[in-house]
Amino acid sequence: MGDDPRIDRVIENGEIVTGSGVAPGDLLIAGEKIVAVSAPGAVPLHESVERIDATGKWVLPGMVDVHVHLREPGYVHKEDITTCTQAAAAGGVTTVFGMPNLNPVTKTRQILEELFDLYDAKSIVD
Repeated sequence: MGDDPRIDRVIENGEIVTGSGVAPGDLLIAGEKIVAVSAPGAVPLHESVERIDATGKWVLPGMVDVHVHLREPGYVHKEDITTCTQAAAAGGVTTVFGMPNLNPVTKTRQILEELFDLYDAKSIVD
């Protein structure tokens, strides 16, 4: 595991919060995905791995907000995808579900696919 070339980042020595409780540990990350959780320092890692020291900090899963008004397209004078998702990320939200009250209204597959492309280009979170 420690020699796995996919592992490019570790959040180490944190207090990892799960549904089962809180325990000290390291999160091993490849790309943008957690690939393993280990006891602190239990997995030897290559020196090129980015290390983020979480000593004294809780490491929590990202939250999901299933009711978000992204306002784009159509109402960017109120907010846009980038500013909305920046605020979400600052609050620990890693996934948002956009409401369909846009202009044009999300009522066809084509409009939905265009929105996916727009969100992929401008969103800070999933």
